[in-house]
Formats: sequence, C-alpha cells, structure tokens
Amino acid sequence: MNTCPACKAKSAEYLDSNKVFQDTTHDILPPDYKILKCKNCSLYFKDYIPNDNELNRFYNSLGDNEWNYQQVYPHEKYLKEILKNLPERSCVLDVGCNTGRLLKDETERLNCYGVEINKEAAKIATLAGIEIIAEKVDSDVLGENKYDIITLVDVFEHLNDPIPFIIQLVKALKPKGKLYIFTGRTDCLPAYLSGSFYWYYKPAQHLIFLNNKFIKWYARNHKNVKVSITPMHHFYSNFRIRVYQISWLIAWRFFSPNSPYKIFSIKSLVRMKEPFMVTSWKDHVFFIIEKRNL
Repeated sequence: MNTCPACKAKSAEYLDSNKVFQDTTHDILPPDYKILKCKNCSLYFKDYIPNDNELNRFYNSLGDNEWNYQQVYPHEKYLKEILKNLPERSCVLDVGCNTGRLLKDETERLNCYGVEINKEAAKIATLAGIEIIAEKVDSDVLGENKYDIITLVDVFEHLNDPIPFIIQLVKALKPKGKLYIFTGRTDCLPAYLSGSFYWYYKPAQHLIFLNNKFIKWYARNHKNVKVSITPMHHFYSNFRIRVYQISWLIAWRFFSPNSPYKIFSIKSLVRMKEPFMVTSWKDHVFFIIEKRNL
C-alpha cells in the first residue's frame, strides 16, 4: 500500500528497506511493517493500514493492564492546567478518554464528555463522572459548535483516515474553541537515528506519524483554523538521562553489528539487537487547532 491515509496521494516512498516486527498484534494485525513517507504531505505511515473492523477487534482484545496506569505525564499536567483555567460549565470532550484520567478531577466544575472504544475503560470513565457519548467519533453524535476544548491525546497515531476525523472534531468546536492533538513526531533526533526501528513505530496499533511539515501542510489546506505547535516530552527526564540514552542509541545505529545503518561493527555491541529506547527527548508534539470565529 502506498496511498497516503491523510492526503490520499499515491506518491509515498519507503523510509528504508527494513521490515520490522511489531509488538502486541494479538493475532489480528500483521506481524511486521515497513514505514512509508508521503511526498505530498510528509505523513509517515505503515505499509498496512487496518480497516475499522480490524481496529475494533484489536482494541476490544486489550486487557485492563493495557489501559490502567497511574503516573501523570508532562502532557497531562500541561492539559490539566488549561482545564483549570476554563470558566465553569465549559464543555470539554476527551476523544479516546481511556478511564477518564484527564477529566476526572474536573467533573464537578466542567461539563465533561468522552469518546472511548474500549468498553471496560469506558465503564471506569463513566463511574468517574464523565459522560461517554460514543465509542467512536461520529458527526451525528458530536454535533456542531458545542465544545470549548477537545483533546486527542495519544490517539492520532491510531487513526486510519485522519483528515475526515479531524474535520469532524473541528466542526464540533465552538468558534475560538481549540483542539489539542498530542502525538509522537518523526522530526526528532531519536526517530532519525532509529530509522524504521524507532520505538514509537513498533506498537501494532500505531499506524500514522506526523511532523512539522505535515502540520504546515494541514494549515495550508484548511483556512478555517489557526494552527500552532508545542514540542513536548512524553516522559519526565533530566539532562543526564538524555545524554545516556542518546549515546547508546548512537552506538546502536553506527556501530552495532545488528544495525542495518552501521558504519562499522564493534563486536562488544552485538547484544544491542534493537535501538536503545530513548524516552527523554521532546519526541512528541501538541498540534493545536483553533477554530476561527468566522
């Protein structure tokens, strides 16, 4: 498949020649992938994009341990501060709300809604005071000009047809309302060094991957919105951790016998079968879309 899931151009090229085994397929999604890059909009995507039925089966096969986690991440702290500053009874929609971890502390003050495909996660969110309006985004359910804020956290990379999806969310915003899309990005040093083996590409449910060029392409082609970008860490870290992790990643790329990109081999690095997982970089981004007051 070389048709871009976003712009539908058929001009994609492979990032490299490597076919990589992906994680947690649950025998529903393919065991491996190659990464393509669209020449038109610059979106990266996998060579097999599953349909809606396959994705529904996959998400409902996930266990509780794949949905419940306790740590508060930097992007969640960022969004919680935004929520705290909203006027009372503002309407907020969290798409892919999981168990309601982002909105659960604001249900007494704000009108909190969620979209969640996993039935068990949705039950927990409902108990937290969030009104689950649908399992998936649907224009008939979302309506128009309804929400002050819509959040899409760690969801964009799961989409098999992103542009109609985003358009529906923008329609659901009130004028001057904002859509906060948080996802990984391809234009960061760890992604470059890892090539197709980048850790963010490996989960089977991660299908598409954006970058600054894609966001600029979107802004050029959608004049009813303002677009801004805020790079951000997904995980907390410090300078020492960043240096340690990136050094091992450089060692894998250029010197591991197992790296397809190596300059020469150092035998002592033979145990590095895959790139070192760098989690300390600003390898994610907030892609913020504000609906113009037309």
